[in-house]
Amino acid sequence: MAWQDELRELDNALAEGRISADDYRRRRDEVLSGSAGTPAPSPLNQGAANAPFRWTATPPSGPQSGPQPVVNPDATQVVTPQAPTAANPNANPDATQVVNTGARNPDSERTQYVRPVQPQGGWQAGPPQQGGSAAPPPWLSGDNSFGSESNPGWVSHGPEVFDEESSGAGKKILIVLLVVLVLGGIGTGVYFLVNRQGGGGEATQAQSTSQTPTTTSKPKPTDPFEILLDQIPQPGGKKDLKVEVAKGPRLLETKMLDQAEIDLLTAANVTNVPFKSGKKEPDQFGPTSDEFSVMVFPTQSEQEATTLVAKLKAYQESQGLVFIKEPLPDMPLSLIFEKKVNNDAAIYRGLWASGKNVVRVNVQQVPVSGEAALSGSYQRQTQAVLQSFPAQ
Repeated sequence: MAWQDELRELDNALAEGRISADDYRRRRDEVLSGSAGTPAPSPLNQGAANAPFRWTATPPSGPQSGPQPVVNPDATQVVTPQAPTAANPNANPDATQVVNTGARNPDSERTQYVRPVQPQGGWQAGPPQQGGSAAPPPWLSGDNSFGSESNPGWVSHGPEVFDEESSGAGKKILIVLLVVLVLGGIGTGVYFLVNRQGGGGEATQAQSTSQTPTTTSKPKPTDPFEILLDQIPQPGGKKDLKVEVAKGPRLLETKMLDQAEIDLLTAANVTNVPFKSGKKEPDQFGPTSDEFSVMVFPTQSEQEATTLVAKLKAYQESQGLVFIKEPLPDMPLSLIFEKKVNNDAAIYRGLWASGKNVVRVNVQQVPVSGEAALSGSYQRQTQAVLQSFPAQ
């Protein structure tokens, strides 16, 4: 079987999937090597590792006798490159080789196999020079010039191209930035200097005042009377509001107590009285104007507090207040509730002991405009105070 037939058989086997691509390449190389009459090239026979290859076509060695084999135009053609010789020194091994494959048919696109050969005499760019030495290739001769210029501009590449073009522009930009910064610093300095010498003081003071942090919560008191004052809830009315820790003369001045009541407190060693008072206008709780006062009398012991409650109750009854034995709704039994109602005024008063303290809640209408509304104001205020000072 001719080698062309073997190659055709290999092509058919690969197309039908009877052999793999690796087997196809291996067997094709074996067939082509056998058809050339020489073994496949080996790295040991290649000569110098860096020697270049040359390509040429080898003509038939001589006339052939006998019947000529039919040439298949679709078969792979083997072309042996021809190295330059003394007879033909200008042969170009790199030129495109044209192979006449005879008649063509629609399936004639086959791979042309060209076998490389070792060039003779090394690299030859032209005829041998005098002295018998071949000219080295350009990349080995150290000659980097491709023309008359020693270093043409089009050969330049890499970041140095940008360095040459942008170095001048970068310096200009840097100088402009420095000038802007210097001018800005000078302008800022002049601005602050003028404001400091002129009317900028008031603006600075206003700015510092507006930046002063405001405290939303006041510090907790440490004085025992101030602590008691802080525990008293706000009165039911905000008009004419008073929040104080007062002694006898101040209590007499504000008409919170009369002289007889102050004497009873003095006898019980009560020197300072925390109180809060205020008046409410007609609101959603009632159509009347009620006056509120809450006072705490701190004593030395619970026994003294109980004794003071009894003395104050007796004095109040001597002034026309009536003790109500049945307590109001949700009121503790130990709370003493007394009231006084006439044409001039109406008074609702609660009195009780809470630990060492005596608590008094007083709500009144002057003149009387609605006792039912007065009762509601008294109960709301008393319930709020009981939260801080529970009755014992």
